[in-house]
Amino acid sequence: MGEELLYLSDRTQVTRRSPPDGPDVIYKHATGPGATRRIEHERAVLEKLAGLPGIPHLAAHQPRRTLVLRDDDASPVAGPMSPPDLVRTAHSLAVTLAGVHRAGVLHRDITPANVVLCPDATPLLIDYDLALTGAPEPGEGLVGTLGFLAPEQTGRTGLSIDR
Repeated sequence: MGEELLYLSDRTQVTRRSPPDGPDVIYKHATGPGATRRIEHERAVLEKLAGLPGIPHLAAHQPRRTLVLRDDDASPVAGPMSPPDLVRTAHSLAVTLAGVHRAGVLHRDITPANVVLCPDATPLLIDYDLALTGAPEPGEGLVGTLGFLAPEQTGRTGLSIDR
């Protein structure tokens, strides 16, 4: 079985694996405090969003502390896009987000790093471990990547966050 490291941080390791008896899969393994809770949360969110366009597909086998996804052969967004490609990608992401929001989920960390492109240029929105499916916890504070937060999340606009 071949394995390729796709992402590594102090909280997460993501690899592409090529098992001898089936299609390639993506393994997202959580580490550190709260690892099991984070993976179980992300799995529950992806189960809730199953079937929506632009959402990763869960594989049948789901071990504890690891999320296994179908490998759509997607790649990170690499550099600037042409205006037509950018408009097409933005439209696809808007359709995906509309479905995510209709399902009662807020992603809370939409960044270029959390968008991957399939070979046909279809974007997938990944990384749902910070997603919110209910009311925020009191005193939770800022969640997500600072440079990509909505202005009302920073408190600089004086507007409330419109869940």
